[in-house]
Parts: sequence; C-alpha cells; structure tokens
Amino acid sequence: MISQFIEEASDTEKKKTTIDSWEVFPGMTVCYVQMQENGQDGQKAKDAQEMVSLERVEAIFCMRGRIQVRMCKEAAFTIRPGELFLVTEKAAAFELSILGSSASFLTADILVGETRTIPVPFDALLHPGQLREFFAANRSFYVVQDLMWGNSLLDALSCLKKEQYSAYFALRLLERLCLLSCKAAPESESESVQEKELYYDSYQRERIQDVHTYLEENYGMHLTIQNLADRFQISPTFLKACFRHVYGQPIHSYLQQYRLRMAAHLLATTSDSVLSIAMKIGYSGTSRFGVAFKEMYHMTPTKFRAQSRRKNV
Repeated sequence: MISQFIEEASDTEKKKTTIDSWEVFPGMTVCYVQMQENGQDGQKAKDAQEMVSLERVEAIFCMRGRIQVRMCKEAAFTIRPGELFLVTEKAAAFELSILGSSASFLTADILVGETRTIPVPFDALLHPGQLREFFAANRSFYVVQDLMWGNSLLDALSCLKKEQYSAYFALRLLERLCLLSCKAAPESESESVQEKELYYDSYQRERIQDVHTYLEENYGMHLTIQNLADRFQISPTFLKACFRHVYGQPIHSYLQQYRLRMAAHLLATTSDSVLSIAMKIGYSGTSRFGVAFKEMYHMTPTKFRAQSRRKNV
C-alpha cells in the first residue's frame, strides 16, 4: 500500500526521490524517503477492501513538508511534521500525495499477526486481537497527532545519523502500537463520532492557528469561547474540539497557562506590583491569581520574584 506509493513515486519523472531502506528485524522494514518536485496527481494505493484480517500495519511519520491523505469516501487530511499515519490491510483505497515542493518521511511496514517476529517485550504487548478492535473502531486507519510524542521523536531524530533512524523509529513505533493495542474501542456512538472529527483539513487547522495567535497577542483581555467563535466565524463546538486536537489541551487551560507564564516573566524582569501584573494578564485581583500561580509554580508570586532576583544577582 504505502510501499506501492513510494515505488510509483520513484518511477515518476516529475519526482526526484531518494529512498534508504533497512530491515530492522524479521517482520519489520523501515524506509527513509526524501521527495522533491511534486507531480500533478497523488499516487493511488491499491484497493484493499478484500482483506479481512489484521496482519500488517503500515506507517508514515512526517519529518519535513506535508503529506496529503485522501481516504475513499472521506475528506482529505494532511500529515504534518511530527504526525504519524497508521493504516491496515483492511483500509479501503486511498491516495497519498506530497504537498509543496518537497517532503521527507519515515515509513514502516510491520507484521502484527500470528507470523510476526517482534523482540521482547513488544511481542508480549502487541495483541493482534486488541489492535484489530482498535482499528475497526477507527475505520482501519488512524492519525497520531500527539504533539509531545511527535516533537520528541523529531528532536531525537535530529541528533541521529540517517543510518540510525530505522532502529530508533522502530522502537518508538512499537511503543505507540503497544499503547494503541491497550486502548479500548469507543463505547458509544457519540465517542465514535468524536473520533471521526479528529481529521481536520488544512483550512480548519489554519483557522485554529489564527485563534492561537490571537490568544497569545491578547492574553490580557477577557476572552470567551463565544467571543472567539464569533470573531473567527466558526462554531464554539468546532473551536473547542479542534483547538484541543491541535494543541493537546482545552483552550481555557492553554490560555491560563500562557497567562501565568507571562506573569512569571513579568515578575522576573520588571518591578511592577503583583496586583498590576495580575491585572495585565486578565485577573481582577491578586487572590485568584495567587492561587493559580502557586498551583502552576508551587510557590507564591512574591516568592517566585525573590528567587528570580537571587538567581540574577
């Protein structure tokens, strides 16, 4: 499936493709792919609707650029740096294409059925039955958009030589599959719908990025979900769901933490009073500000300022 996409892309004159491939261990192959000069059309993977058992999981981890995935009868979504696309043999036909002038990514092809040969302790943790249930509940494909996980993997890869990518990526991919194999399938229709809403197109994600920028530029203002939704002409439900999906936490929690980080910066770098700083970041007084600040920094604003000044002496 993904390997077919890479093979077809390599044969396309419009693309300059470099592929490094390693068999990390029996049953798992990792490739590092670099592509330039996007063709006019995306490469279509084979129709795999006739597959009935989960024997193989294929993965793409985007390192640079953007990769568009268009599933059969599904809206297209974009895989960005730090994001991982997983697909099984049961998935219907889909198309992959490179957006922009170039991209680089890691791919892995791993057997997870009865014929698998996976090192301990992963062999004991990768349960085909549980993985089958997980992917069945997610339409046989899944996108991991965990910023903490993806960014940490990118950071680690940036410290390695290219020939070391395969072993490290294999370990991290197995780690992720182990976690997914333990993840329960959605228990209700409402949860299934919520999973479907995880796949936002590039326009929707850009709107949320605009909201994020606005929050950081106006963190001292009184901001509500409804105000933000009206300003950016999006629904409150979409705003909350997409922001949490992209930035990994609810919009209220993100804004509060950003405000407190700015307060810590002002305490350490200015002589403004605690009340003045509290009001600058959107609090009406020092009481609630002090409680929130201590919860995040485990000390009062006054003590934080005193410690910061001692460090700068």
